[in-house]
Amino acid sequence: MTIDQGDAVLVVSSISLDGYYLEGRLDSLHFAGLPHLVHLELSGNSLWGSILSSIDALAELTHLDLSFNGLNESIPTSLGNYTKLTPIN
Repeated sequence: MTIDQGDAVLVVSSISLDGYYLEGRLDSLHFAGLPHLVHLELSGNSLWGSILSSIDALAELTHLDLSFNGLNESIPTSLGNYTKLTPIN
């Protein structure tokens, strides 16, 4: 996790929890309180559920890696609206 301290306000910009054996529904994670998150790495865990409802509030996201989880739905076409997002895994 990266926390930037800009203008005396702490901002979480990166979360890397790859391979931490996390289990549960991806859509139960609430990222709405992290509007400045640009990097989200959750690969190599045991997550399942809806991709889009999980990241809906992350308009600044540039990197997303959900590979090697239990996600079995197709990638929603609305992810194309995330113009800052580079190719995802």
